[in-house]
Amino acid sequence: MESGTFAVDPEPWGPPWRVWKDIDPDEAAARGIYAPVHALSDGAPGATVISPGDARGTLLVTERGGGYSCGLDGADGPNMACESCGLAVASRIDYCSLWQAV
Repeated sequence: MESGTFAVDPEPWGPPWRVWKDIDPDEAAARGIYAPVHALSDGAPGATVISPGDARGTLLVTERGGGYSCGLDGADGPNMACESCGLAVASRIDYCSLWQAV
């Protein structure tokens, strides 16, 4: 995302996640998913997304990085914390097939 911009993600994102074998194909198709994926989110829709460079006063929680081959996808839940108090506040997405966003 370009610095100084934001978006509202209309799709569900984040935990809880449901694995493909537990999802009805009609439900997946209604969400625009027609081929098997590892899991679908049952998280709340409507997350506000900002450019990673616009996040202030936060730290990346490296142990929540997941160890993915192509970067952070946010699937493990919040991986950014408040610099002052350590409370989890956001998920950084920096994955090869996704927009970089917080």
